Amino acid sequence: MLTAQKLQMPPVMNKRPLDDPLGSVIKRNPELCGILPANQKLAFVDIGLDSSPRRRLILIREADGTLRHATASERDRLNQIFFPLPGRRLRTPMLFRDGNLEVFE
Repeated sequence: MLTAQKLQMPPVMNKRPLDDPLGSVIKRNPELCGILPANQKLAFVDIGLDSSPRRRLILIREADGTLRHATASERDRLNQIFFPLPGRRLRTPMLFRDGNLEVFE
């Protein structure tokens, strides 16, 4: 009976590209160096609903003025923030938990 059924190949996705921030640089703007603190980056995310998480435009502006495409791990984190998947939760840093916040009036 099982041999009479047709086997079907499961759907396969393309392999994710390696995280290579040097190969995905769009523009270097040295005149923007020093505007952001050295440990911060700006993320620009297309939050339109018409694009899939894999095709969504996500750009990162480094502190040295470099504008580049987001790496795979950055894409995962930013997609989860803007479009959370059911069953997944974000880890809230200890700084923002109720016992650690003080209200100033």
